Amino acid sequence: PQEKGGMASYPGIKATLVTGDVIGKIKAGKAVTGVDTTKARRYLVELCWSVLRDELDPSDVAPAIRGAFQDHAVASSNFADVIWLASLETEMLPDVRSKLVELAKALCDVDRGGGEPLLTRELLIERCEGEFLEECGLIPSSVGWKKKEVRINTRLVYTQNKFNLLREESEGYSKLITALAEFGRSGDGNAAAAIRSVQSLIGYFDLDPNRALDLVLDAYEHAPTQDGFMELLGLFRKGAHAQVLGFKFQNHAKASEAAANANANRAEADDSDGEEGEEGE
Repeated sequence: PQEKGGMASYPGIKATLVTGDVIGKIKAGKAVTGVDTTKARRYLVELCWSVLRDELDPSDVAPAIRGAFQDHAVASSNFADVIWLASLETEMLPDVRSKLVELAKALCDVDRGGGEPLLTRELLIERCEGEFLEECGLIPSSVGWKKKEVRINTRLVYTQNKFNLLREESEGYSKLITALAEFGRSGDGNAAAAIRSVQSLIGYFDLDPNRALDLVLDAYEHAPTQDGFMELLGLFRKGAHAQVLGFKFQNHAKASEAAANANANRAEADDSDGEEGEEGE
């Protein structure tokens, strides 16, 4: 159906709650009571579109909602959803959308009764799209907002924290070491259960897979007869095996070289002490 000015009413919804009598009460400043809680969302939708059809003034909305509902926080949250829905439906109706922007701005201001705003900037930012927020003056740029939103979502959802050092996630690594030690002492053991345990620990504590592989190799070194470790190694990326083993051999070589140098230095020091003793005699 078409309303005055050629504006389409809310698609598929006939005004059954916000009728002419209700609109008259709201304009007269009278409280609208008796709104069924099961129809609260519909009432809010019809109230919003009454403003967009110029049947109500934006300043009438906050008192009408506060008078109809006892839980103002829930009503505010629901009306923010209504604003979001209406902003999507009015994307191709610039005249109607401008009235929706005026409504959103009015609800973010102190109402005419001197009470707190029905909506807050944070609530609208949480629910509405960037373009609408920019039109309302809540953000400087929808393009910049979208980029920031993508960065935050990427960091929160797709970035995996991997703890490499034992001190960064001591509980996780201590449980992993305990599980590997028990598996090494268990004879044939249950490789499938060990794999599930290692997978769970790596995932739950965000352990670095390469560091976990290093610990598996250490455990295998201390229990070389436990063939189940070969199945456990299959849990990790094959390319990582050579890398981790290379680092381990490199560290062993450095440690051996350092030990040899230390022994040579001690022997040289002992020889020097012996020569000085002979000269003193």
